[in-house]
Amino acid sequence: MIKMSQIFIVFLCSLILLSGCTNFESRLVQSDNKVLPFKSESPVILKSNELYSIMKRANFTDNEILTYGAEVRNSIATYGGVQVKRAGRVFCIIASYNEAIYVTSSEGQSFIMKL
Repeated sequence: MIKMSQIFIVFLCSLILLSGCTNFESRLVQSDNKVLPFKSESPVILKSNELYSIMKRANFTDNEILTYGAEVRNSIATYGGVQVKRAGRVFCIIASYNEAIYVTSSEGQSFIMKL
């Protein structure tokens, strides 16, 4: 069972990442990668309808879902987490933890989806 303190910590870290990345980005080497995987607790293989629901709810456009969907799915299956950039800024962070997907989006909803 997921404790409220764990949920709070994950969302707080995600919000810090989303707000902090834009401040430090000018000091970092610019990368053309739009989809950047990161290591999370428990990688999970998402069904296509689950991934579509997650990305749509996080405010991805249909074109972005078609363009980045496979790479996002593979990153979550391999590493457990992914951050997606839009216009050079972090747009969305998706991570799996304890049989749930945690999503923080700068333009859409932040939510938890149990698997």
